[in-house]
Amino acid sequence: MPSPALNRVPAPEALDDEVEARVARIVAKPRVAIALGKALFYRQLEQGLVVARKQHDEVVGVSLHIIWKAA
Repeated sequence: MPSPALNRVPAPEALDDEVEARVARIVAKPRVAIALGKALFYRQLEQGLVVARKQHDEVVGVSLHIIWKAA
């Protein structure tokens, strides 16, 4: 199963453009959604897979709600 963080690898000549596009998508999101995701990432590093996955699903639901309200 591919990692969500690395689900495709651009050609070397397209790498800078891909990085810029991903950065633009991140900074366009509400700061609170970014903070929730970052906090989740660090919590997941210390937990087992089952607990980490459950928390992921909960936080993503909250983050999506925040992003949709901001749009």
